[in-house]
Amino acid sequence: MELKNVQISTSAIREACRQSIDYMAGVAAPHIYQFPFPPYYLTIFDILKEALTTERDFSKLALGFPRGFAKTTFLKFVVLWAIEFTKKKNIVIVCANDTLAKSFLADIKDMLGHPNVITIFGNWTLDAIKVTQTEIEFKLAGRLVKVSAVGQGSSLRGMVRDGSRPDFIILDDIQTKEDADSEIISKQLLDWLYGTVNFLRSPFGCTYVFLANMYATPHAILKHLAKDPEWQTYIASAITGDGESLWEQLHPKEQILADYRSLKSAGKEAIFWAELMNYGNLNTSLKYDPEKLLIRQPAELEYHQGCFIIIDPSGRKKTSDDTAIGVFRIVDGIPYSMAIINEVLTPKQTILKTIELATTWGASLIAAEDVAYQETLLFWFEEFLTTAQFSGLNLVGINTGGVSKNAGIIDVMKESQAHEIGFTPETALKFNDQAVGFNPLTTKNKDDILDVHKYAKKVVQQYGHLIAIESPFSVDHGIEIPLVPEQLSSCV
Repeated sequence: MELKNVQISTSAIREACRQSIDYMAGVAAPHIYQFPFPPYYLTIFDILKEALTTERDFSKLALGFPRGFAKTTFLKFVVLWAIEFTKKKNIVIVCANDTLAKSFLADIKDMLGHPNVITIFGNWTLDAIKVTQTEIEFKLAGRLVKVSAVGQGSSLRGMVRDGSRPDFIILDDIQTKEDADSEIISKQLLDWLYGTVNFLRSPFGCTYVFLANMYATPHAILKHLAKDPEWQTYIASAITGDGESLWEQLHPKEQILADYRSLKSAGKEAIFWAELMNYGNLNTSLKYDPEKLLIRQPAELEYHQGCFIIIDPSGRKKTSDDTAIGVFRIVDGIPYSMAIINEVLTPKQTILKTIELATTWGASLIAAEDVAYQETLLFWFEEFLTTAQFSGLNLVGINTGGVSKNAGIIDVMKESQAHEIGFTPETALKFNDQAVGFNPLTTKNKDDILDVHKYAKKVVQQYGHLIAIESPFSVDHGIEIPLVPEQLSSCV
């Protein structure tokens, strides 16, 4: 839209741009902006807006967008917004190479120079100090603003200007697919990111934004940052958890599914999972073969290195999903699924059935999923054990750590094929029932049993020191489980 004929005050338009990234985009690039940004983008903008306007903020955001979903264009609008509405003075843009960096900065200059922006915010060139392909400097309302653009791996000397170090650093797709395939190059890039780039910041605040999508390789930097607690990671898939397109107007769901079918027919579905669904560890085709499970008879697993239980809680209504409770033994370092129940249970029933399983199998550790309201189960479990005077049983919470539900299930299916998790004939049948029919493009699968198994390796890795070979809770020690006191009925 051109603003010269619009009967509205410039101050009102300016305020609309401050509040809405959609309005900012429509004003600065009406020839590009066609569709409103979907909710995920608006949420990311709100997070960025908070970080960019907070004094002495050092937020680090790692953002995963599917390939082709206008992530760089979106970020250019965010940079323009930061120039006009924040106190940021030294903005550094890092791209995969110098050519891309120059292109990014050229688009920023074009938006700053659009007639709409000049009408609302003024002509930046009138107070320009320096204008090159890789750098612009100008005065804006008495504030010296510098925007630099470089390729990754470049020397970052000279980034200090007028006594100020960079206070907004954008890392836009700095890792190419070719680089991601190389362990050595990826390590060098990660070292550069954690060393040179990390300490480039202003001591008075610097917002970092790393923008990328996954690659079908273990060396994807986005995957590394997702594990770093100092980076806030937000990763979206082309098809969301409710089975819809992340941005239907831009990329209709049917077209995304057509891409999937095409890539799958060519044996290239790993590209789809990595670059569109942002599942970064699928470096081989996603195939599940029930015949490849590691299965042993229970008698072969009598001599073990510890026993634990995992609970995936659910609701208590008849229409609720099943609560799943799984028993695991560690044999030669591998968690074996020994028994599993899945049915609709109340919290009280869940606790009592878990106690019964712990007694039968001699478990020393119970891990319960603690996402959102599910965390309350651990509270009532502790109340139960305290009132009943039980001891020797460790309770811990477990969660995916930000990994999407389906990504975690895909991981355990791959683990089952690689013999990183084992089964008995009985549990293998139950696992297969859900794994064979699993559809990774929706969260509406029957997957409670898969959910329990996806935590098995993580429990061993994080809480192995709490898993005892001989549990004081075991029936082998002659401990008799007392009846549940009546007073517990009101709190379980």
